Amino acid sequence: MIKGIVMDLDQTLLHNDKQISRYTLQVLEQAKRQGLTLFFATGRSVMRIENYRRQVHPEGLICLNGGLNLWQGQRVSQYPLNPSLVKSVVERLNGLSGCRLTLTYADTIFTNDPQTRHDDPIYHRADLPGCPMDSVLKISINLDSDQEAAWLNSLDCTCLANAHEPGYYVLVSSVVSKLTGARDLCRRCGLDLSELAVFGDDFNDLPLLQNCGIGIAVMNAHPEVKAAASQTCFSNEQDGPAHWIAEVLLKEKPEF
Repeated sequence: MIKGIVMDLDQTLLHNDKQISRYTLQVLEQAKRQGLTLFFATGRSVMRIENYRRQVHPEGLICLNGGLNLWQGQRVSQYPLNPSLVKSVVERLNGLSGCRLTLTYADTIFTNDPQTRHDDPIYHRADLPGCPMDSVLKISINLDSDQEAAWLNSLDCTCLANAHEPGYYVLVSSVVSKLTGARDLCRRCGLDLSELAVFGDDFNDLPLLQNCGIGIAVMNAHPEVKAAASQTCFSNEQDGPAHWIAEVLLKEKPEF
């Protein structure tokens, strides 16, 4: 029996304009009224999902691809990268032509991106070699070419590519995935992975889609992701997750 719903955000729950539709919000509200537990599972930081959190009020947050996990606003687990690895990445890539480098911590984000505004409330332009190396939860790397891809994949950590954005890589601890976060939060709230329905579209969603009760890929997902999922639903632009929830999980006709 499904008791919880785990939702990726970008290209899954969110439309391409990064908004959650009114229909989806109504379905999720009805799901909560029927006792289903809601989780976000995203590569974003807590700071970058605040607007969505206020709209949906999920009890579980799996952030930074499982690097930081919260239950009802309280931190349950976090998994920093090895400081020596962070240092080696910064030393090699900071200042490399065509490379934008971002260090994400639990409560702040530092970047060398020259296009960052001085008044940006989330991203802070910084001299990355001078930043703390011992509490970084995620490194984001944008490359104009894949000249460093082989080196990144050789590091002792998890290196994630993005199906929708060539040249974009994310580094997190080798023990981390969205599945790690789901396990940590399930232990806290008393659910089992088999009781979760999971929605996703990208490579970082694969561990969840393959190891939870029902794995549902949106129609716009990467072909490998759709092949790994047990079911598919309409695309993010068509409110696929919301339609699936309304048709499969809600026991009464949606009131809208």
